[in-house]
Amino acid sequence: MRRTKIVCTLGPASHDEAIVAALIRAGMNVARLNFSHGSHDDHRRVYETVRRVAAELGAAVAVMQDLQGPKLRLGRLPGGPITLEVGELVPLVLAEQTDEPRSLPCPHPHLAEDLSLGCRVLLDDGRLELVLESKEAGRLLCRVRVGGEVSDRKGVNLPGARLSIPAVTEKDRRDLAFGRALGVDFVALSFVRGPEDVRAAQEAAPELPLLAKIEKPEGVARFGEILPLVHGVLVARGDLGVEMGPEQVPLLQKRLIEEANACGKLVVTATEMLDSMQERSRPTRAEVSDVANAVLDGSDAVMLSGETARGRYPVEAVRTMDRVIRETEGSARFRGRPSPSSLGYREATSAIARAAVSAAEELSARCIVVLTSGGATVELLSEYRPKVPILALTADEGLCRRLAFEWGVLPRRLATPPTSVEEAVAAMSDAARSAGLASPGDPVVLVMGSHPGGASDLIKAHYV
Repeated sequence: MRRTKIVCTLGPASHDEAIVAALIRAGMNVARLNFSHGSHDDHRRVYETVRRVAAELGAAVAVMQDLQGPKLRLGRLPGGPITLEVGELVPLVLAEQTDEPRSLPCPHPHLAEDLSLGCRVLLDDGRLELVLESKEAGRLLCRVRVGGEVSDRKGVNLPGARLSIPAVTEKDRRDLAFGRALGVDFVALSFVRGPEDVRAAQEAAPELPLLAKIEKPEGVARFGEILPLVHGVLVARGDLGVEMGPEQVPLLQKRLIEEANACGKLVVTATEMLDSMQERSRPTRAEVSDVANAVLDGSDAVMLSGETARGRYPVEAVRTMDRVIRETEGSARFRGRPSPSSLGYREATSAIARAAVSAAEELSARCIVVLTSGGATVELLSEYRPKVPILALTADEGLCRRLAFEWGVLPRRLATPPTSVEEAVAAMSDAARSAGLASPGDPVVLVMGSHPGGASDLIKAHYV
């Protein structure tokens, strides 16, 4: 069983029902809806397709809503794409659109106050670079330092600038209300700069698990304050590399993953993992190494973006990532990684989870089976990184989907929750066998509450 989960961004290349089914069969555990693009109607159709197809296939697939956040983007260019020449003076018009030729509309009027002369303006993930030379009413005049073609809606990065735009924008609030009504399982908050950004999102949707996307220097500097407030983090290496320099990203990735794991938080590594597969059916060797290293670093999940959203080979990209993860997880290097001895939690649930992992290792158990109503024990077991699979049984359909995001967890829904310990033991033993994780006579470790629906306080060594 593959432990590290795969997140797939759905877009024009993967909206079709047949493609969604193929992605699930290939290994998609989480479907990402990117609210930087598309309308609410578009996202509703994709959401409903995922839910319908997953139900038909009997698969637990989580849906993550990724908010745009204070991401700066160009508006619609007059006349379509243009090529900027080095040394050219280009007006950045602070409006959604403009009729002025060879100008760049940017619908963010606050930039006139936020930016100072000499500020670098990076376009399209840093592929083009401009420098602010002067300001006029509603316009910023920029000199092109690195040229190239630019088109509508390309991203704008302003390294070193402190922007007054809030982390949760009005668009985000509308999108979040829509996502809650739709029934998304997770929310990813973009461009988190500090704990106040997290709290603003939690006030708008207190019931949804929140992932903080770390993609700005402020978020890195205040990572220790952000981490305790969220369900998990997403290491968004694209904007992080543009804002801080690509040479800093590899070690930052390792440090952020280590700190998240030490606190028992879910962590996703994202951006350009198999980027060449947008156009080619085979990845580069460097991309394969990148995926393997993210797994070895301790990522709970790895994410595909353009590869599955708009690439020519979305299903092949998932299959490739699945093979790379399985090969890496089957290695002696991966198996030899030490499990955390303690996550610092003092409550009984943590002690039960830690003891279950130790018992599974001592007994050479085939799996750990958990009967859960809230998911806390399963999440802790996942973070303790047992050497065997975690089979999570729950009667809660929403929880079953959410647990699909957790490392090493195979979620299964129970039609009827057991009403006694005896019934629970029988159901858990049968589930381990039917899931193919254990055969008759095999040892397994069972974790449950001694009272139906109660907190996990019971461990049982059991032979199927």
